[in-house]
Amino acid sequence: GWDEKLYIMYELSNYEKSFDFYCCENYLLFILTLCLCKNVFCAIRKKRKYKKSEQMKIRQATPVDNEKLLELSRETPMRGSLVINVDRSPDYFCLARLQGENCKIFIAEKNDEILGMIGCSFREITLFGKLTPIAYIGGIKIRESAKSGLTVFRLMKKMKDYLLESKIKFAVILILNDNKAMTNLLSGRAGIPAFHLLAKYHITYIIPLYSLKSTGNYTIRESKPSDLEEIVNLFSQFYKDVELSPKWTTGFFTKLLEQSPNYNYSNILIALKNGNIVAALSLWDQSSFKQTVIERYSRWFKGLRFLTTPLHLLPRVGEPLSEICLRHAVYAEGYEPAVKDLVRAAIKKHRKEYRFFRAGFQDGDPLNNSTKGFPKMKIGLNLYAGFREDCTDTNDIIDRLSQSKIWEDLSLH
Repeated sequence: GWDEKLYIMYELSNYEKSFDFYCCENYLLFILTLCLCKNVFCAIRKKRKYKKSEQMKIRQATPVDNEKLLELSRETPMRGSLVINVDRSPDYFCLARLQGENCKIFIAEKNDEILGMIGCSFREITLFGKLTPIAYIGGIKIRESAKSGLTVFRLMKKMKDYLLESKIKFAVILILNDNKAMTNLLSGRAGIPAFHLLAKYHITYIIPLYSLKSTGNYTIRESKPSDLEEIVNLFSQFYKDVELSPKWTTGFFTKLLEQSPNYNYSNILIALKNGNIVAALSLWDQSSFKQTVIERYSRWFKGLRFLTTPLHLLPRVGEPLSEICLRHAVYAEGYEPAVKDLVRAAIKKHRKEYRFFRAGFQDGDPLNNSTKGFPKMKIGLNLYAGFREDCTDTNDIIDRLSQSKIWEDLSLH
């Protein structure tokens, strides 16, 4: 310490037999100068090192980042009664491409490590009868070590700035009902605009312990390319009063079939009455690009897994659910019971291949009746929307949408 150095120099200066006072005085000055320079140099090095370790950059992800994105996704599972991870192997970008056009993923990176990410895609939808551009925001993942910092706010700000440069009317985001952290974030903090609740949904996991008898009032078969025009007309009529739905044309439907992996006409079951298609339901095995992996069971689910061991219902921790997705359930006016028959026909045909049939419907949707009679588990989801600050009709849109049936392809969540 400084006290020790001064004391030693003082003693040396008084030791006339060994040192001349003048030499000792200069020696003392020399030592003090060295100590001062050393401390200044160390402070500069420490400051530079600190600045370097604190630097974080936000940039757009590229295919080169694929493995790191998959790794971060696995390390940040969704937490609830079931801790699950949506494994998007082998291509993290695949799901984002299916959720809209021109998808972008932004990452927060520090020292070559991805600390967080957020994605978006663009959609042209019908809003009160008019084609309107909107954005979908999703894939928000923050590494555990960065959750206490500003990473999520910087990513959200980057997304806000990016979307404000586009021509979208507003952006929507779908989150788990019990995700308190995201709910707080969307309430409007640190320059992030407040998001407004539009609709509530449920992902329903049907457990096919048995099959149920259909009414027998309809002829059920797989669709064929020759059914395209009639199927598109059915979709167009069904979704005409559903807000945020795409415009269902033959071109859009054909593109949907081409872009969706392992999805073609044979995936679409149709119900016919007097030779006319009155309902349709798709079955989609997504395991080639998306799987639900169990990371941890709550005490209740551990008990359920133990009781259902002979049925091989729930997998071991670290393994994916055996599931197939029910997608795009539609029906002609007056033929809602036909969807129930399609669900029962699908379960009867595939119940030995899959342990769960996953479907998603908006709360209060009559389509919820199509799964009655089967044991099931449900997970709640909430749809929020964020608007531009200069949007003059925000409150009117929110009021009208909160009372409407709103489209969202829940098979992609």
